[in-house]
Amino acid sequence: MRRETAVNHPKLLTVSRPDLLEDGSDLRLRAVIHRLHSHGQIMDQLASGFGELYGVSGVQHQMMTTIQRLQGVDGVAVVEVAEYIHRSGAFVTVETGKLVGAGLVEKGSDINDGRRVLLRLTPEGNKRLADLAPIQRSINDLMFSFLDREKFQQLAELLEELLPSTEHAADMLKLINKDRKRTVGRPASQHKKTKQAG
Repeated sequence: MRRETAVNHPKLLTVSRPDLLEDGSDLRLRAVIHRLHSHGQIMDQLASGFGELYGVSGVQHQMMTTIQRLQGVDGVAVVEVAEYIHRSGAFVTVETGKLVGAGLVEKGSDINDGRRVLLRLTPEGNKRLADLAPIQRSINDLMFSFLDREKFQQLAELLEELLPSTEHAADMLKLINKDRKRTVGRPASQHKKTKQAG
């Protein structure tokens, strides 16, 4: 691997918290972020590969496995699936509609709220995931082969703790971008007034 040095990374800090710096440098943090990006891309590839084995897309595979985990006896609401996989409700509605058309997912009504749509796997959907399970076991065993029980528990806890702060960071960046677009879109006269007021 190419050695990461100060020559490759000029003195421009991307973080200010002392706990995330080493000798005043953010090189390790930048490496961690790049690794997270790489892992995310590989996880998407794995989901797509699993889905391809039984005729669905990667995100549809995620939805299938999420519905399987959360459906219980009565089914799981679209909004719960959306929250679990961090997608919009509209997106989940469209993709689960395709799974319904393929005969892998079925829709039902909540007996306590007729307006609420509940999702369940069909017998065929359950069968396809059951047929996939042996391949998943071999792939997951390989992917996590370096972990013992203690490291696995640590990884699970770290990811659980990292997710909320990552969501907050993403929300903040959205607000910054939204505010910047609003500022850029103002007439020049409004920019002058804002500066004078400050």
